[in-house]
Amino acid sequence: MQLGELEKHLYKAMEHFEIIDCHEHLGPESARVESPVDVFTLFSMYTHRDLLLAGMSETDYKSLFDRNIPLERRWMIFSPYWQEIRWGSYARSALLAAEKFYGIDDINTSTYKQLSKNGGGKQTGNL
Repeated sequence: MQLGELEKHLYKAMEHFEIIDCHEHLGPESARVESPVDVFTLFSMYTHRDLLLAGMSETDYKSLFDRNIPLERRWMIFSPYWQEIRWGSYARSALLAAEKFYGIDDINTSTYKQLSKNGGGKQTGNL
């Protein structure tokens, strides 16, 4: 592919950029670190659409973040859909975060409570 003069000029100028675009959909950091967390915090963004496409209702999705519902019940709602989406690219980010920030190499029936316990109610800036 031959680059025109404009493209060459733009590429040359971009070589000096420190950041081009991190393209995120996160809210303010101050609000994020004050929010209580549990395992479902890992599924509060990009996996939303995947879960719906796997058959989860919007009502069930919203219930994952309702702390008035016991964690075990929310896991029972979530786990069948997790099996459907766990190999997708958006789910991969949740798995990577579990490993990097909590030292837990999988999200499953044996680990979801530990991930929630490690979240400890308030975030410490890690997740």
